[in-house]
Amino acid sequence: PQLDDVRRGFSFKNKKDGPLDLRMNPQVGIPASAWLQSVSVEELAWVIATVGYRLDSPMPEVIAEAILQRQQHCGPFRTTRQFASLLEALALDLQDEYPNLPLVQIVFTAIRTFLNHEEDQLRTALEGALERLEMNGRCAVITFNRWEALVVRDFVRDHEEPDPSIAPDAAARPGRLAEL
Repeated sequence: PQLDDVRRGFSFKNKKDGPLDLRMNPQVGIPASAWLQSVSVEELAWVIATVGYRLDSPMPEVIAEAILQRQQHCGPFRTTRQFASLLEALALDLQDEYPNLPLVQIVFTAIRTFLNHEEDQLRTALEGALERLEMNGRCAVITFNRWEALVVRDFVRDHEEPDPSIAPDAAARPGRLAEL
């Protein structure tokens, strides 16, 4: 429901406008507009880079610097449309080097993921699922973003135990299983 409600500040598509919030629970944490006023270029670049999208350095730093410079000159971002407009203009500037770069989606997703601690919540959900999984049971996880797939992959690797009848030398060579 929060994704469809423009007052919650999630939508950047179809020119919908709302407050730049991005929190799943508006009672917890601070809105994205306030967070952007308190963050450094290095911190914002780290958030953009760790969302799991492959942006080569120094691209996250360039994006972060452009965002914070615009904010410094024009005042804080208050709405999703203001923020998306800057990112759309920046994507046009980068079009020769990065054609079809979904910059608005990348940055909105990165900030939303960070503000809502989505990686930690996914890990907690995976731990809970593993605790409840019966012997020889299966658990299916559908991911929509690269960072989610990476979290699931790392979780599985951290918790895999090879069957000795299938991989008799895996215990002697634990790194071999990761290679497979």
